[in-house]
Amino acid sequence: MCLNEKLRKRYILRRLREKHGEKFVKRIKALETDLSLTGADIAREFGITRERVRQICDELYGKGFLRKRKQKKQS
Repeated sequence: MCLNEKLRKRYILRRLREKHGEKFVKRIKALETDLSLTGADIAREFGITRERVRQICDELYGKGFLRKRKQKKQS
């Protein structure tokens, strides 16, 4: 990961932390490792749409992150 990518991620996480809180950021980060956690779970917990969770994940982890994660879970 290059320096610009790290700075971009740090900026996005700071924005999310300010808007939704530390717990939200921890849950979004947990999506990387916890295959039992879904975007719908996070959306329900924080009162936002699944689409917004997908947009946040795409911004942080790259396009199609949740889709690829779902495929990995199914295999």
